[in-house]
Amino acid sequence: MLKRLLLPALLALLALPGCNSALCDGDGDGYCAPDDCDDTDPLVHPNRDDVCDGRDDNCNGRLSDGEVIDADEDGVPQCFDCDDNVPSVSSSAPEICDGLDNDCDGDIPGEELIDDDEDGTPVCADCDDDDPTRNLDAEEICDGIDNNCDGAFFWDEEAGNGETTDDDGDGYSPCAGDCDDNEILAYPGNYEYLTDGIDNDCDGSGDNKPLLSPETDFPENLRQFLDEECAFHGRVARYVDFEGGLVGDAIGPTSIEGFQILGNTDGSVPYRFRDSSTDPGPFEGSQFASPDVAVDGVSLRFATPQTLVLWTIIGVNPNYGPQYNADIFWDGVNLGGLDSIWGLTNPDFTWNERGFYSYQNVAFEEIVIYDPVPGGEIVAFDNIGFCE
Repeated sequence: MLKRLLLPALLALLALPGCNSALCDGDGDGYCAPDDCDDTDPLVHPNRDDVCDGRDDNCNGRLSDGEVIDADEDGVPQCFDCDDNVPSVSSSAPEICDGLDNDCDGDIPGEELIDDDEDGTPVCADCDDDDPTRNLDAEEICDGIDNNCDGAFFWDEEAGNGETTDDDGDGYSPCAGDCDDNEILAYPGNYEYLTDGIDNDCDGSGDNKPLLSPETDFPENLRQFLDEECAFHGRVARYVDFEGGLVGDAIGPTSIEGFQILGNTDGSVPYRFRDSSTDPGPFEGSQFASPDVAVDGVSLRFATPQTLVLWTIIGVNPNYGPQYNADIFWDGVNLGGLDSIWGLTNPDFTWNERGFYSYQNVAFEEIVIYDPVPGGEIVAFDNIGFCE
């Protein structure tokens, strides 16, 4: 009878909170279930400080704010994250080269702190730490350089404009303006060839027709015009003054590099180096070029394409001034006649600075200047300028 009375009392005593008994405190932390929400772990029980371990340590039915909040959504709660505003920074993140303490160990490697070009990208991530225009935040542009240090070049998938693509081998990629990367004769800055049906200079219209400039100008301005025209095509202006040969020698194809001058429209009369003291005119230097006999025209031939040629011409008849005209040729094909030759003319028309410009970038290798005087003239030249 006594046993029956004592057993219920004993069980009620063991069920009291905080009862330290092996019968109800499985983990020996002094707390029994149900107050102890995990009676297998002595570090989990009521009246305990909740620490950042992802558990309900004090058995209050919830985790602490630091264990729940993840502001940068990197999967690591705030209490494990030394910067909860940067997704690449947390206690479980790998250390990468970005100048930050990514793994939250309190240390940033030295190579992440060096930035010689001061562009904001440390040396360990900068593909060129001497060039501030190349860094992780730079915009990738079409220049043949990895600007943003991602190991790749510009590529527009929609337009197909590759920075390093040059299928036709003309030195221009599509994103640099090559309008036809399968045509080696089509690229920005090329001369327009009038007869090939190709937009050679990528200006949007192929086979432009040549037009003549109606302008007149002073010699120094004409030379500036030639300088700029040559520079547009990546070349330099060259002025032949015929001072380099022996007086009386014929000016043949090897006398002047890149240029030849012949008399008559068929090129049958040679030009020679002449002494300027034998003829009138405001010469530059002591020599000029002149044919053996009167000619019906002059052929100027060039080794490279031209669009503008200047010359100082001597001995033309002032009465026929407006009637001097010319044709241009490419690969032996006549690309068309022009109304007149333009430039500055002095009053007696015995010496003048003149030029021939093929508009719309149409290239020519030969220009034939026609003499309208019956029987021809001794048409001489003191200086000829072209693109080298």
